[in-house]
Amino acid sequence: MKKQTLFNATLEESMNLVTDKYIQTAMEDINEKGYKRKILGFFTMIFFMLCMYWLGIYTDSHLEKPYFINTSILMLPPLIIGVLITCHYLFELIKVKQSRILSYYYYNKNMLAVVSCFALQAVIYSIIGSSSVLGNILGTGIYGLLFIFIGFERYRWFKEDTLASLYGQQDFNNPLARFLDYFVIFSKKYGGLVVLLLFLLRLFLPGGSDIYHNDIIRNVVLIFFPLPLALGVYFVVALGADNFQGYYLQKYLEDYREMSGYSIEEWYGPKSKKYKESLRQ
Repeated sequence: MKKQTLFNATLEESMNLVTDKYIQTAMEDINEKGYKRKILGFFTMIFFMLCMYWLGIYTDSHLEKPYFINTSILMLPPLIIGVLITCHYLFELIKVKQSRILSYYYYNKNMLAVVSCFALQAVIYSIIGSSSVLGNILGTGIYGLLFIFIGFERYRWFKEDTLASLYGQQDFNNPLARFLDYFVIFSKKYGGLVVLLLFLLRLFLPGGSDIYHNDIIRNVVLIFFPLPLALGVYFVVALGADNFQGYYLQKYLEDYREMSGYSIEEWYGPKSKKYKESLRQ
C-alpha cells in the first residue's frame, strides 16, 4: 500500500485539493499583472528587510544591548537568505516563460519565503524589545517557546488538513486565507478613509504625544510587542497552505490544462516550446 504523504498524491487525489478558483486566479494573475509588478514586490520586501537591519544598527548604537550579540548581526542572516531567494525567483522566471500558468505559484512560493524571513526579523526584534524589560532569560524563554509552539501547531494543522483533503476527500479549510481575501477587498475600498481617521485622531487627541514619554506605557508595549507578530505568523502560514495547490498543478500540468479547457497558448504561453510544437503538428 502506498504511503500517503503530502507530495505523492495521484492526479485523482490531488483534484480534491486543487480548486477551479485557484486555477482561475492563477490565469487572471498572469494576464493582468505580468512579471514587472512581481519583481518590484520582491525588491520592496528586500528594502523592508534592509530597514530592519538598519534598525538593528541603530539599536546597537543608541540602546543597551540585551544579548551578547549585536541586534544587527541577528538581522543579517534573514536578509541574506531573502536576497538569495529573490535571485532564485529571477532564475525561475525563465521556467515560467515555458509554463505561464505557474507564474502565480512560483511568485507566491518564493514571496512566502521572503516574507517569512522578514517576519523572522520582526519576531527577533520584538523578543529583544520584550527582553529589555523582562530580562533576557524570561523574555526569550516565554516568547521563544510561544513561537516554537505556534510553528509546530501550524505545521500540524497544515499537514493534517492537507492529507485529509488529498486522501479523505474533505474540503481544505483555510479560514484565515478567506479572511485575508475579505481584508484586501475592505482595504481597497475603505483603506484611505481609515488612514484619514487615524491621522485626525492623532492630530486632535489631546496629550497624544505624552504617551510615548510614559515609561509605564512604553514598558507594557515592549512586553506585549511579540503578540501581534504571533498573529502575523498564523496568516503567513495560511497563505503558504493556500498556495500548496500550485505544487500539484505543476506536477500534473497538462492534465489540469485539459480538464480546465484552456488552450495550449493560454496555458503555456505564446513563446513556450509547447505552443510552438503544437503549431507544427
